[in-house]
Amino acid sequence: MTLKVLNALVFLSTLTLVGAAHAGPMVGLQARDLDGNVDNGPEAFYDPALNITWLADANVRGRTPEGTYNGMGGLSSWYSAMEWVANLQVGGFDDWRLPSALNRDGSAPCTGFSCTSGEMGQLYYVSLGNAFQSTERKVGGFVHLETYLYWTSTSVPDSGAYDRKRVFSPNLYGNGYNGHQDSYPGFISTGAYAMAVRDGDVASPVPEPQTLALTLIGLTGVLLARRRRVL
Repeated sequence: MTLKVLNALVFLSTLTLVGAAHAGPMVGLQARDLDGNVDNGPEAFYDPALNITWLADANVRGRTPEGTYNGMGGLSSWYSAMEWVANLQVGGFDDWRLPSALNRDGSAPCTGFSCTSGEMGQLYYVSLGNAFQSTERKVGGFVHLETYLYWTSTSVPDSGAYDRKRVFSPNLYGNGYNGHQDSYPGFISTGAYAMAVRDGDVASPVPEPQTLALTLIGLTGVLLARRRRVL
């Protein structure tokens, strides 16, 4: 191996570290592989604090033929979202569900901003590090995290003529409702997005980019030292 090649490896390793730093780590989430190919990145993230696993694609339904609502990929009624996630099979798992809005102790969901005790509140505020009503939109390693409402599985009774289902918005149109959680009368028949989550871990960790880069730098250093001894 020539010195020029070794220098290139060090440079590429440094770029990997810089890129990983700019991406920003997600607090408490661990990358998981579901397709057996670690080179294409994680397909899921495990949250040990809640013992749940999120699909990394926050709008996976939007890339399926049936996943459209009024021409907008991934939007659907609450009933349709519940049926979709009940039949979802990814990575050999068929127990995916919509996230719960209930607090960790099982009590009724929080309404408003900074509702961090529910599953999506934990994800939005704690794991991704978003602030309520902030114009900065942090998505971490998730892809296709849409700017609109997301369904949860949690329902609340309605005193009127309509069903009410509690929904959570990680970013509602960027109009000041970012991170707001509430229930809306009659909303279950209109469209919102759906994230898939399951209880427990899928137990296939993906090496962090920083770890891979440091390993490459270490190997490069060994090769450089060996080359110097030979010369």
